[in-house]
Amino acid sequence: MSYNPFIKIFVEHEYSDYQLCPTLRLQPTKKTAYWLNQHKCIALYGPGSVKISKHEDYNVEKLSVLDFLGFCSDPNFMNYTLFENEQYESVPVYHCITPKSNNIKTDFLWEKWDSLFEVNQYVKPCFIIKLQILPNVLGEQKISIRLSSKKVYAKYYIMGEFAQSPTQIIDLSCSHNKITFNEVQEDLPVKAQAFISDRPIPLQKGCRSHFQLLEKDSSRVLLPKLPDVNPGSIIKTKALDGSSILIAEALVL
Repeated sequence: MSYNPFIKIFVEHEYSDYQLCPTLRLQPTKKTAYWLNQHKCIALYGPGSVKISKHEDYNVEKLSVLDFLGFCSDPNFMNYTLFENEQYESVPVYHCITPKSNNIKTDFLWEKWDSLFEVNQYVKPCFIIKLQILPNVLGEQKISIRLSSKKVYAKYYIMGEFAQSPTQIIDLSCSHNKITFNEVQEDLPVKAQAFISDRPIPLQKGCRSHFQLLEKDSSRVLLPKLPDVNPGSIIKTKALDGSSILIAEALVL
């Protein structure tokens, strides 16, 4: 039997520097799995991807829709992933149509979960990819979906031995527009200093920004690299102008 490359779906994430999302898996619905079997397709599922090959003797003769559910084993996935205009009890759906050129542009919508599938038939996914297959598709189709990270204000609590004297945080990145950290006066139950970034930054694994803790008004380095802010500690609050902002915190002990 001879199989030809048919469809490749890649899901990349800003959180992991636009690499394939390592903790993400795409799962076909029962209807889609049946369609793939009927059309003699072989599907290989990997981290953030699915690669489908089709038997050369079987053609797609009528319009079909394939549904792939996105599940993530990272419990913080929804905390650091940005889906515009989030809607309660709905899931984000990426609509793709073939054939087109590589890196097919997708339309993004929110749809009610119970309008897509039977209630309680599946565990609710993080998102859905709906792929419309036009008849007589020729050549391999590549679909690239890029997920964006939420932007948050980074907030550090300097505690323990580091808080014994005044400190400051500096940005050592090569950017011309460096992040500035301003000290925040708060009533804390322990001796600590609090700092918050002057603007929101995208959440990224491995912290692409290089923040360093110094003794205040000195070049003495207390900590060469501050830890990443925790996407599991995001809080929603109000800015001075009344707008909603997100803050992610980290403790430095």
